[in-house]
Amino acid sequence: MRDEEVLLLGGSRFRFLHTPGHALHHVAIHDEDAESVFTGDIFGISYRVFDNPAGEAFVFPTTTPTQFDPDQMHASIDRIVGYRPEAVFMTHYSRSTEIERMAADLHRDVDRFAEIGREWSGEPDAEEHIRHALHDYVAGRVVAHGANVDPQTRETWLAMDMNLNAAGLLAWQRRLAKR
Repeated sequence: MRDEEVLLLGGSRFRFLHTPGHALHHVAIHDEDAESVFTGDIFGISYRVFDNPAGEAFVFPTTTPTQFDPDQMHASIDRIVGYRPEAVFMTHYSRSTEIERMAADLHRDVDRFAEIGREWSGEPDAEEHIRHALHDYVAGRVVAHGANVDPQTRETWLAMDMNLNAAGLLAWQRRLAKR
């Protein structure tokens, strides 16, 4: 589907939105009738295990290889918020109505992730340093968010994503270095 193209399905209107930042081919789908957006990966990762006791969702960006671009990600997050949806449905995982707060968290984290990538990209063992720095940052945010999970559970849930995000940040920095 092309950007802004509308698909009519069962009487509902679905508008396709080109939302790069995670990947160049990425699209989100605005369900105009339900006033919701199916965000794919552009609106981050939100595991229910990290919800706090008040039920507030925890979210962090996905910078997985190979096409992460922080400027595009910021613009795509803003684009989704600009539709003023009542809910977003994230691929990883679930429905959330805390859109403004989550968007602010994502913007802050995209900037911090990019800073970590820039800081460590030229170092020996850069990917390992980036992974550790991301892990420490996100794990600290999980704790500050008030998620009621033990450290081992937190580590289990974060391990794969921090590996993928570190690889994505390093790939982004290598792409920039080739320009």
